Amino acid sequence: MPSNTTPLAETEPDAAPGRAEYVHAALTRTSTGKEDLRELESGLDSLQSDAERKHRIDWSRVLLPVAALVVLVLVWQFYVSLGVKRRDLVPGPLDVAGQMGVLWTEGKLQEAMWTSLQRGLVGFLISVAIATPVGLLLAQVAPLRRAFGPLISGLQVLPSVAWVPAAIIWFGLTDATVYFVVFMGAIPSIINGLISGVDQIPPQFRRVGTVLGANRLQMALQVVLPAALPGYLGGLKQGWAFSWRSLMAAEIIAVGGTIGFGLGSLLDQGRALSDMTVVMSAILLILGVGILIELLVFAPIEKRLLRRPRPAGRQHPLTQHLPNAPQSPTATSRRRAHCFPASGADGTGALRPGHAGERGWPAPEPPQCAPPWRVPCPWQTSAMTLSFECRTESPLPVEQLFDRARSIDLHVDSQRSSGERATAGVTGGLIGNGQEVTWRARHFGVPLTMTSRVTHLDFPRSFTDEQVKGPFKAFRHVHDFEATATGSVMMDRVEFSAPFGAAGRAVERFVLKGYLERLIRDRGKFLAVRQP
Repeated sequence: MPSNTTPLAETEPDAAPGRAEYVHAALTRTSTGKEDLRELESGLDSLQSDAERKHRIDWSRVLLPVAALVVLVLVWQFYVSLGVKRRDLVPGPLDVAGQMGVLWTEGKLQEAMWTSLQRGLVGFLISVAIATPVGLLLAQVAPLRRAFGPLISGLQVLPSVAWVPAAIIWFGLTDATVYFVVFMGAIPSIINGLISGVDQIPPQFRRVGTVLGANRLQMALQVVLPAALPGYLGGLKQGWAFSWRSLMAAEIIAVGGTIGFGLGSLLDQGRALSDMTVVMSAILLILGVGILIELLVFAPIEKRLLRRPRPAGRQHPLTQHLPNAPQSPTATSRRRAHCFPASGADGTGALRPGHAGERGWPAPEPPQCAPPWRVPCPWQTSAMTLSFECRTESPLPVEQLFDRARSIDLHVDSQRSSGERATAGVTGGLIGNGQEVTWRARHFGVPLTMTSRVTHLDFPRSFTDEQVKGPFKAFRHVHDFEATATGSVMMDRVEFSAPFGAAGRAVERFVLKGYLERLIRDRGKFLAVRQP
């Protein structure tokens, strides 16, 4: 096809070498001239300035909320100073801050925060694991949606606090009661959010997936789910809000038994003592946790998944596994060109860059290269792996400490708080290289099973065990030993990653890391000293 493209070097004599090729690759125009080139340069300058503005810090997003908070605190203090109500009924900000300091000194504040936060996160993650496949199934199968859709919507409207009496009767005053109420609050919201996101997907997306050879599972996980991310993320945020509210309601009503001391229990304790400083402290902490989860978890996820474009040259996971999908185009062609079947005389049907509707080009057909609508699939990205080290000094000889560390019986004794026991594989004695053991324990009130294998053993210097099957996406524990003048040293190096993508990474950092460090540290102290 003839082209009237004029290189920049021909229209502007002072142009730098190489810019002519750039413009020729970027443009396929039917008219030329300095006017067109000026428009192009001004457009590129505008895009560059937009990118620079996006990288600047918008201080108004930080200063305005802080200013609003300061104003509210001042208004609160002003109202208290008027003396309209007694100070024991309406305490001031300084009174509440002092009470928080007392609770922190007593350790109640840390206990309540940790208990409620771990319950909320674990319950929410389990709700996501349940609601996501159910939501996809209902969105893809019309008869199931017609049958169960009204029920799901009804459960979403039903106040989750209504489930607390039934849960107490069914499960007693245990953690199962709290988790059940959290599930009933979060799961319907997540399901409806995912269904709403799927309903907004243009039908062309599914047709393109069919052209690329996607089966039903690939279509659901790699086309439908990524395209439904806006609605799905909205459902996740609403599901977290419902789960957090449900958790507080359950902790306020269900008190006693084996249920731990959470923020709801702290709030109920303040009510029972008629101590408004405790009540206000609990309310502010509950509010603060909700705000922090929004700022530290959902806001970064939303910014990363919904706003950041895919890096240049990165191919969507769907095209990596389908044989009839060629490599994705380069960054330049992806920004300035689309792929259409060529209609050359050779009849090969090779793909060439062009403009839709340009003379000499056929009408657009389903694209055979990476289309511009694809968004990154969060379930296909590699999860961030966290690691930590624990150093334990022991008066025992290095050979004895090495054998104690790989003893199944001593490990069970060191983990009595979680009820851990070996149920399969090597269930007693010393585990050796290449051998496996299946552990079963209760963590966060949830029974978990993990099978690990010793993948390396060098007596008495080091051995490594790794998860074969279990709750982690990956788990690796390296034990290094060294003889010292006073005995020996054991260095535990743990690497792990959680499932569920970005939500799992948040749990890794805020929940699992500290919890695992404490378990490994307590285990090391137990093994370092010979028990009587």
